[in-house]
Amino acid sequence: MNSFLRKANIGVDFRTLAGAFVRDTILPHDVDCMIEVGGQFLILECKQDGENMSSGQQRSLQMLAREPNKKIWEVRLSGKTSECGAHLFDPVSMRRIHSVSLGDWQDANLERVRAYCKNWSSK
Repeated sequence: MNSFLRKANIGVDFRTLAGAFVRDTILPHDVDCMIEVGGQFLILECKQDGENMSSGQQRSLQMLAREPNKKIWEVRLSGKTSECGAHLFDPVSMRRIHSVSLGDWQDANLERVRAYCKNWSSK
């Protein structure tokens, strides 16, 4: 395995930016996975079971979903961790994020998500 694939993404603590925006409650959020192929973007926002997006993150992703070249999914993970302690991408369900709503949860697994990604990137 190459060194890039061995590194875990542990994130950045942006609490140091508290108070830097027009409202004290505004804090940056990240996107867990973004892929671009031919000007089309696939964005995956991953959450552990029982974890929810903040209203600000949901609003931001719904604004991005307005753009026709973006497909955005929220993915629930199993809670398993990799040997380096990172959350393992092991999906159990997923739903589409639309510009004005959230889709229904669908059962998912790694094979299904991989097939979706292959199909999406082949268009």
